[in-house]
Amino acid sequence: MGTNYHAYINICPTCGHPVQIVHIGKSSMGWQFSFHAHEPSPWEPEDLVSVLSSKKDWKEFTAKDNVKIYDEYGEEVDEDNFWNMVESDQDNEAMLNHYRIVTSKPENEKEFEYLENIKGRRWFYDQDDAKDMWLDDEGYSFDAGYFR
Repeated sequence: MGTNYHAYINICPTCGHPVQIVHIGKSSMGWQFSFHAHEPSPWEPEDLVSVLSSKKDWKEFTAKDNVKIYDEYGEEVDEDNFWNMVESDQDNEAMLNHYRIVTSKPENEKEFEYLENIKGRRWFYDQDDAKDMWLDDEGYSFDAGYFR
């Protein structure tokens, strides 16, 4: 089970619709939070978002007065609660890091064990899956491509 989170930007006070919605990332059971990187779109001249390629970028962005965090079910999520969830998952050694699993670069016993268990399965990760992925300076997993 997992939950996707989005940043709603400039919510209309009359109708409640945001001008823009940007995918922040996904929280999945047993995994550290995985962020979705963002670059302004050349096809959206009204893109209100700058480059978001680190947890620090996302944290600064979601702290803006015109940005609210929502889950995939349309429920507003308190900003402090969201960041507490993200940070507590990151500090938990029992949680898997998406980038380290996809790139086969485990850093702890749990990740070694997970990779050993999935070897040889037909859905084992191809290194092409990692071409748009990285860890930021704090070790958070980012994906700029199709979000898995």
